[in-house]
Amino acid sequence: MHEVVIQLLLYHFLKDLYLIIFITYIKLIKNLTNRIKMNKYNILFLYFISAMCGLNATLDIDRPEAQANRELTLKEKFFRELDDFMGLENLGFKSISKENEQFIRAIIHELEMDNYCIEIRRMSNHAQQIVGRMNAFVTYSFKKEEHAYMFISEEWFETLSENEKQALVRHELMHLKYDHVSRKQILAGLVLCSYYYFIYKVFFDYQSFQINKTSKIMYKSSPFIFFTSLLLLCKFSRFCEKQADIQAAKTVSDKQGFINLFKKFKECEDPESKFRLKRFVKNLFRPILKLFNTHPELDERIAYIENLE
Repeated sequence: MHEVVIQLLLYHFLKDLYLIIFITYIKLIKNLTNRIKMNKYNILFLYFISAMCGLNATLDIDRPEAQANRELTLKEKFFRELDDFMGLENLGFKSISKENEQFIRAIIHELEMDNYCIEIRRMSNHAQQIVGRMNAFVTYSFKKEEHAYMFISEEWFETLSENEKQALVRHELMHLKYDHVSRKQILAGLVLCSYYYFIYKVFFDYQSFQINKTSKIMYKSSPFIFFTSLLLLCKFSRFCEKQADIQAAKTVSDKQGFINLFKKFKECEDPESKFRLKRFVKNLFRPILKLFNTHPELDERIAYIENLE
């Protein structure tokens, strides 16, 4: 579960960084066009560079892709292309089966979330290696109000009962409804910035660390900021998961689907080590390691769903 959140948060952080780079690129081109007399060959060259960078769809190859629940505007299409170019297509771009999509769209309609532009994609093998085969997740486009994506591990999804499918989809939709992903970006940015500042100072700017007083203070405080913000991020992530569980469970009359789903996750947990020493060490540090969990313990999730009125 840790890899899921870390990978997605890293993606969100990097895409914001890429957007800054892209804006800088646009400003640079604008400055160049102001300074250099542009002719048709210069313009054609810049157009070619933009197309090769994935910022123009005219050079795209034909391939079966997932579609949103409505026609995208030109602006939305642009950001969709930019999302895929920045790496989102590696997580999956194909559509799921018609039956599964209709099943999910019906839940979206029932939850009155038709105003959300959601594209449902089949999770790629690459994504399954990162987040696991028994999984699903949602994420936003560059412009969160424009586009959202839901990724489903379809082979596993089809093994679930209808109640378990309902539980899984409703849980993921609650992440969109309560805007969990974008809120995590603030803490994730703090985590990554403090980490990279620390690494940068060690390997690339050690002299300024020795000379500059402000730099010295920031350098010494960056590990503390990193671990503190990481703990806050994990705690907030657990809160988001619990809120998504509870709010999703409130939308159905039979909560057994949630309980059965969590029990299936629990059955697939790694067994305890056969070595007594390794079990002792793991149990010794378990209270500390729990602080870095991004999801509540499965027993805890089952308990609060069972006690939900």
